[in-house]
Amino acid sequence: MAAATSPENFKAHILFQALEMAMADDKDNLVERYRGVYGFKIKNGPGGAEGYWTINAKSGRGLVEFNNPSGTISISFFFLY
Repeated sequence: MAAATSPENFKAHILFQALEMAMADDKDNLVERYRGVYGFKIKNGPGGAEGYWTINAKSGRGLVEFNNPSGTISISFFFLY
């Protein structure tokens, strides 16, 4: 699977944009309550591409980034019987 270079063609893109706007206008102080870094891998995007969104709610009002999985660990396990 090829990694996508742009988030605009993913259906989920609009949801992450809405989340980013909600975090910037966080009147209920939810970012403070749910501090953390959350990663979302979206498969079967346009042309079979994969996209990775990172929601960084550890500092400030939060940040949503596309294809910047810094600080994440991906592990694949293979079992041979």
